[in-house]
Amino acid sequence: MLNYLRIIICVLIIKNGFSQINNNDKKDSLKSVFCGTQAVFNYSYKTTHLAITFNLFLKKHCIYLGPEYTKILINPPVGDPVNKYDTNSLGLNLGYRYLFNTNFQRLFGFLQFNYAIYKNSYNEHQLGPPGITKRNRILVENTGTIGLNYKLNKKIFINSSIGIGSFAGFFLIFVNVIPSIYFGIEYRFN
Repeated sequence: MLNYLRIIICVLIIKNGFSQINNNDKKDSLKSVFCGTQAVFNYSYKTTHLAITFNLFLKKHCIYLGPEYTKILINPPVGDPVNKYDTNSLGLNLGYRYLFNTNFQRLFGFLQFNYAIYKNSYNEHQLGPPGITKRNRILVENTGTIGLNYKLNKKIFINSSIGIGSFAGFFLIFVNVIPSIYFGIEYRFN
């Protein structure tokens, strides 16, 4: 309970720091619609994800979608712990990002909600014949992060964030909490 209180206090402090809006940044951020692409690395304790996404920006909102490669480092906390999961998987990465304006010309804060949906095979062990059965399972990993977006020039941005997530099917239902680190390089077509 104390950890949740600390997280809420940190989020409120960061949000308060981003609440002062510079008029020039406000004009730049209110451009109607533009798109871009990004390369993303996401480490979520038990998995790593590499994705290339297509981004659609609507003022301060960003929606992204793209293919993803997932490497499972430790068996996910779903199913029987004795099952042996394949370590490599392909899937889909999608999410939403809300950008905050700051008093800095090159630095923006953001909140992000991310889904990683991927199919994974595993060997199920059982007593009696056939002994081992190969099965497939759809895994859904979701995360919520807060981070910073740094503008290198008019088209290239670097973003990084930290947060928490889970393997529950619905967003941020915490069966177990997984720490998450996110890093991306973004190119915008203005």
